[in-house]
Amino acid sequence: MRRLEAVRLVQWYHFQDEVLRIGGNCLLLGDNGSGKTTVLDAIQIALVADLSEVLLNRAANEKSRRTLYGYVRWKIGSEDESRPGAGAVRFGRGACTSYVILEFCDDQNPNSNFSCGIGFEATETDSEVVKLHFVVPDARLSDIEAVVSSANGQGQEVVRPLREFRSWLRMRSGGRYWQDAGTYREELRQRLGVLPESFHRLIVKALAFKPIGQVRQFVFDYLLDAHPVDTAALQANLEHYKRLEGEVNEAEKRIQELDEIVREGDRIRGEQHTAESHRYMELCADRETANAKFRALEENLAGARATLQGLTARGVTVNTELEDLSREWERVIGLLEGQEVYRQLRDLEPVDDEHNCSAIGARRIHRK
Repeated sequence: MRRLEAVRLVQWYHFQDEVLRIGGNCLLLGDNGSGKTTVLDAIQIALVADLSEVLLNRAANEKSRRTLYGYVRWKIGSEDESRPGAGAVRFGRGACTSYVILEFCDDQNPNSNFSCGIGFEATETDSEVVKLHFVVPDARLSDIEAVVSSANGQGQEVVRPLREFRSWLRMRSGGRYWQDAGTYREELRQRLGVLPESFHRLIVKALAFKPIGQVRQFVFDYLLDAHPVDTAALQANLEHYKRLEGEVNEAEKRIQELDEIVREGDRIRGEQHTAESHRYMELCADRETANAKFRALEENLAGARATLQGLTARGVTVNTELEDLSREWERVIGLLEGQEVYRQLRDLEPVDDEHNCSAIGARRIHRK
């Protein structure tokens, strides 16, 4: 089982270079302001790494104004601005480098022992803190050369800047470092036993030191993830929903108008259908009348054709009779021409034409 064996604080708040032995269990005792929460915040930062998830001074005051910059440069002064003398902020250090280093041990597998932590650099002109996350396998706190003897030979010790510490990590067997917190967190979880990502969140919640009064509250505080409410997004969604509601109301009104148009169209189509049905019936009646007239005309035509055939036959007979009469007429005229009396009568009576004269002569001869 892996356990936190020790914590080393180098220029962290008022700790210059201190090692706290944990050994799996530890009880921190001290007066207010002695540094109990400072130690817990150092452990929290080293294990969580992502400052967006870290809540400083959570063990003592949830509304703390402590910052990472204040821890590194040793901010001196009241954190509560409402107290007398507030605002006179001073720092115990100028530009400096700080380290928080944790040592983990495994009794069953000593090869799993390792040290990890974060180095910080702060300047006097900028509140931004540069961070370097690192892991050194098979190393104890004393093996981490964050503090070295000065080069002047007077036996003084100085804190290594991050640039020199990176060089030392590259030379150290297995030593690794990262600028980003994500990769460091993943490496840390793997070395601690393939822990879930919620491990970092639970570390922050575990530092609250609140009594568990109700299981429901315990679930909310320690098991459920805290998600900030994006009021801007909610407001935008509300406005979007209101706009959609207005569009829905407008659409419903237009649908009602369209329904009215559809009903009027159905009524017009019904009337058109009725008119077309009446027109169809009229056309059917006209067709029956026309068919009756057509059949009557066909019958009349058939009768007229029969009459025409009879008249044609009669005309042939009459023509034959006329031809016979004409020949007979010519024969009679020829006979009359041979009579003296006929010639005398023809000379005495003026006639318009030869046929009339012949006819008169023929009547006289008939009377005789």
